[in-house]
Amino acid sequence: AFNNAVKSNHFHAEARKGLAEAFRLKGEEERYLKYMNEAAYIYALQDNMEGVKDLFIGVLKDYPDVANPYNPLGVVLRQKKDYKGALHAYNRALEVTPDDETVHFNLGKVYWAMHRYLRAVKSLEKALELKPDFDEAQKLLDVVRVKYASLKT
Repeated sequence: AFNNAVKSNHFHAEARKGLAEAFRLKGEEERYLKYMNEAAYIYALQDNMEGVKDLFIGVLKDYPDVANPYNPLGVVLRQKKDYKGALHAYNRALEVTPDDETVHFNLGKVYWAMHRYLRAVKSLEKALELKPDFDEAQKLLDVVRVKYASLKT
């Protein structure tokens, strides 16, 4: 029944959530995570914070490394140059996982693309505070600082 619901409505988060639970009960961890992530992503697309929190926090208990569903949404929006939408998605991601260095890094990338260099610096510094060996964040931070310094002179 859940498979039919998923096929009939591509964006039906509840169907994916139910399917995920069925796989969890069968002991199929990989398929459980796949469908829970899809459900959470759909909730994120709909900007349904309560749906995201309920799913995400439930999954985090057993799988602490699962990705925040607002982060990939932000990536897609950033790649489409919808910077306002990406900022919204990343800020929502920070409401769920405020200490996620990847979200802070991605936020820095959006600010860099928007030429908001001081905010980019702050976001990248936060990413590095959370993960000091984050090489990609350090490289971008160095570039942004040079650009910001050149504008101040």
